[in-house]
Amino acid sequence: GKVLAVDTSENSLVVFEGARVRHRATAVADGDRRVMLSMTFATDPRVGRGRELLRRVKDTAYFGPRVLFG
Repeated sequence: GKVLAVDTSENSLVVFEGARVRHRATAVADGDRRVMLSMTFATDPRVGRGRELLRRVKDTAYFGPRVLFG
């Protein structure tokens, strides 16, 4: 339930930890570029088939069907 403002000056990196992190970003100025990377990390190597299927569905909804064949 907290709202935090994080300094994202030039060449900064922000890492979120947690399964349910809600975040937002402000608009960039004309001529600026923002690069956002999204990665999933698992600390438990025993991923069940159900969880793997859910991850695939989520990835397909976000990135499109090409992720199924990569």
